[in-house]
Amino acid sequence: SGQYEKGQEMLDSRLKKRASVRDSFWLGKLQYETNQNAIAESNLESVRNRWNGADSNSQETRTLSQLL
Repeated sequence: SGQYEKGQEMLDSRLKKRASVRDSFWLGKLQYETNQNAIAESNLESVRNRWNGADSNSQETRTLSQLL
């Protein structure tokens, strides 16, 4: 669980510097994995809206579809 906390801190720090859809995706995935489901769903909905038209065969968009 310490790894998840370190990962979340790193992603939070990166998102404060520049908003990246990919970083938001990974943060949302991490939030789901640590049972922060409400905030994860909100973040991942935002990612889905921003990735409209993205390659539906990429690993990240397939994972996003599975999470939502």
